[in-house]
Amino acid sequence: MSMILNDAIHGTIELDPLLIKIIDTPQFQRLRNIKQLGGCYFVYPSASHNRFEHSIGTYYLASKLAHQLQKRLDQDIKNSMESKDTAKTTYAMKLKKAKMTEDDILCIEIAGLCHDIGHGPYSHLFDRLFNEAMKEKEKKEKEMKEKEKKEKEMKEKEKDSEMKEKEKDSEMKKKKKDSEKKLWTVCINN
Repeated sequence: MSMILNDAIHGTIELDPLLIKIIDTPQFQRLRNIKQLGGCYFVYPSASHNRFEHSIGTYYLASKLAHQLQKRLDQDIKNSMESKDTAKTTYAMKLKKAKMTEDDILCIEIAGLCHDIGHGPYSHLFDRLFNEAMKEKEKKEKEMKEKEKKEKEMKEKEKDSEMKEKEKDSEMKKKKKDSEKKLWTVCINN
């Protein structure tokens, strides 16, 4: 059985039974106590909407968007199928495969409803710190990659150096053998 809510911005909103089950969880209900605008509430007391209300509104807009996309897709398929152009008819066949099911639309609605569920109080105040931490992490990862690259290059240079040394050694041994042969030949011939 669906539920109907009256939203201050979007008016009457009808909710699927699955969405009601999600809303009734403690994880979702805690959004009632988290202000959408965080500290702004202390400066602007009328800016009092919370993440619960915001999430309901986001669900509504996501649902509207999904239904509008489905309607537009149906219209595009119909128009393409009526066309005498074979390319458009082929395109229509491909569009039919992209058609959204009711489950797809429900998934989009759930995503809109639950998009803020991981937020804590004043969470956006920490965005800058989080971004700085991520930049620092990326910088360290880049430095590590560069260090690994340099170490790999050094190992390759050492390997090349060892190979050249072995080649040199081999050449020296060959030259020594050749000169010994020549010496023996000279000695035997004399």
